[in-house]
Amino acid sequence: MAVFPLVLALMSVALSGSIALAAGRPLPHRFFGINASPFPTAGEARQMAAGGVRRARFQLAWNWVQPPLGTPPPAPHLLAQCSNFRDDDGDGRVDGADPGCSGPFDDSEADGPPTGGTPGPFGWGYFDSVIQRLAQNRIRALPTLVGTPAWIASDPYIPPIVSGRGQKAWHAFVKAAVARYGSNGAFWRAHRKIPYEPIRQWQIWNEPNYAETWHPAPSPRGYVKLLRVSAHAIRSVDPHGKVVLGGLGPGLGPSHRYTAWGYLDRLYRDGGRKYFDIAAIHPYASNVSQLRDQVERMARVIRRFDPTPAPLSITELGWSSDSEPGHRWAAGSEKRQASLLVNSIRFLKRSARRLNIDGLFWFDWKDISNYKGNRNLDFGLRRQDGSAKPSYYAYKRLARK
Repeated sequence: MAVFPLVLALMSVALSGSIALAAGRPLPHRFFGINASPFPTAGEARQMAAGGVRRARFQLAWNWVQPPLGTPPPAPHLLAQCSNFRDDDGDGRVDGADPGCSGPFDDSEADGPPTGGTPGPFGWGYFDSVIQRLAQNRIRALPTLVGTPAWIASDPYIPPIVSGRGQKAWHAFVKAAVARYGSNGAFWRAHRKIPYEPIRQWQIWNEPNYAETWHPAPSPRGYVKLLRVSAHAIRSVDPHGKVVLGGLGPGLGPSHRYTAWGYLDRLYRDGGRKYFDIAAIHPYASNVSQLRDQVERMARVIRRFDPTPAPLSITELGWSSDSEPGHRWAAGSEKRQASLLVNSIRFLKRSARRLNIDGLFWFDWKDISNYKGNRNLDFGLRRQDGSAKPSYYAYKRLARK
């Protein structure tokens, strides 16, 4: 593939977008982010920094941090693929043989342990290493807090608000995470030789407007309850910590009850505004025009309800370079993926001030062969073997302007 001529063309297009931006105020600090799936190695964290990445989003899964007592932890490379992090087949390992590792859209585990059990201790070790690698490269983490453990609910996509016990346990988990990784957190006190990159923003759940990720069905009122518990926990430890809404999916398919902007409207009407600081959307689309429409619709809802409009974060944005039939986010080629990246980021940079955009997180860092049960969804800036795609060079040029 003729990568470098393409890169030069994309660079010239990006430059014209940056000229328009120069007349306004600078982009928000740490505007450029990435979804860090799979979790980066030390070398990959350095590549991220060299590519202009300033923030990295990943799921800080409660059901992985605090599984039932005696449950073996999953292999780290399976975190993006395993939905329940349980030893479903009883072989003493959490691995690809467990039904839960086929993905959240195939959750038919018949051999998993019953709901209940004793909560184990918090196990932060693997996340310590991820956050350390990022901080060493001046990349700040945006964790998405998600995943109900088996000792609270029968599957991780049942939110912990289902019981008083669940709410108290979630409050304790969120509070412990902030106390560890937030401002003046225990992790930073124990690692004074690495750059101080405390977590300032905490995202609560992922795509709560989808039935696939909020079981049994999405509920704006239920999500407001989860926000309330979460906001109290975060602010009790770090009064300056920011609560980020779970990124809302477009919701344009026939199986979806709520669009992103319709769900956000309900959150405002149900009194949710006092419990979040930053709104978030995942504007997956066939083209940049559709993406623009989704972001504009979200901004209109915010302005309609909010005398001091909340910032809007694009916590997932991307196209696959594959040609998966029937999916709006399939670009069909690496070349078109790079073109869509350039044009979408140009729009977001140019509109950052007008739409109060806090930042963007490209989905994804690297291609994954079996991402949550879906094969060959190659959203990455880099291929599975680690080699750079044209989209990586385009992102790097735009981020380092």
